[in-house]
Amino acid sequence: MPPLLRPTSGIPWPWPVSWPPTVRLSSRRSLIPAIWVPPHHVRELRGLVAHRKRLVSQRSAAKNRLHSLLHRHNILPAGGDIFSTDRHNWWDSLPISHTEKLRARQDLAVIGHLSPLIGEVETELARLSVSEAWADQVTYLIQLPSIGLLTAMTILGAIGDISRFSTAKKLVGYGGLGARIHASGQVRRSGGITKQGRRELRAAMIEAAWAAVRTHPHWKAQFRRLEKRIGKLKAIVATVRKLLVVVWHVLTHQVADRYANPHAVARKLMTWGSRHGTAAQQACPQPPSCATIWTGSDWLLIWRPSLTADAQCASHRHRRSRRGSHPQPIET
Repeated sequence: MPPLLRPTSGIPWPWPVSWPPTVRLSSRRSLIPAIWVPPHHVRELRGLVAHRKRLVSQRSAAKNRLHSLLHRHNILPAGGDIFSTDRHNWWDSLPISHTEKLRARQDLAVIGHLSPLIGEVETELARLSVSEAWADQVTYLIQLPSIGLLTAMTILGAIGDISRFSTAKKLVGYGGLGARIHASGQVRRSGGITKQGRRELRAAMIEAAWAAVRTHPHWKAQFRRLEKRIGKLKAIVATVRKLLVVVWHVLTHQVADRYANPHAVARKLMTWGSRHGTAAQQACPQPPSCATIWTGSDWLLIWRPSLTADAQCASHRHRRSRRGSHPQPIET
């Protein structure tokens, strides 16, 4: 703890004065708010997500330079993937200078070098998704519309421990999606979002929201209703906030999204398992490592990836019982 500084007459300021014996930091513990320190597995996931972002940015920059080269010379690219290895001869045959051909070859080499590295990082993210620290949360988060494995791991790494957010409003503020408020006396004004907090969380949610309003009927209707009233940009920000609130409820209460499509959820879970190459295709009775999720009209039985072996994921739909009250999502 640094010494207390105060001005003293006749002595140059600042003047170090030690803490009095009667005033101890231990007596003021209630005045110091507790902070959350990310554990080791959260720091590892955040570092891996940031590393993938850097690699993707470098690859995108190389592709943009090549597109700019074609645009300057008014060259229309041929069909297919123009950055694949079998199209290098096409780049060498372009009517451009030798210097530009050299730059194009090196940019293609950068793309060819970064693509396997990005694939290796994504494979590691898929392995972490079935680890003991993240498997349960990924199972519930991946069911949301337009949230795949990479987006789910990005969101979980940014959030960390969901229990430290007592309300959804606090998670919204953590993501920088809360409204900026200026209050002074009788004057109170509200502005745009604060954009404070985890930038990767906000970016991942914005990307997921844009995909959701294009593909999911519920979110498409919500977006169109808001767009008519407040415009396109404000409508997507409001949709992002609503989707983040759903993320909080799904992770906190361990429940399924009421608007989830059982077929889409099953397809995403099978894709999740296929990233490890051991997805079980056949229907199966519920084993001890299964999670049962209520989708609003069906029970979705998820064969969760084993915590010790390779990933195994299968889905089996169970029709809702006609008797009794509305069932709650459970996990066994």
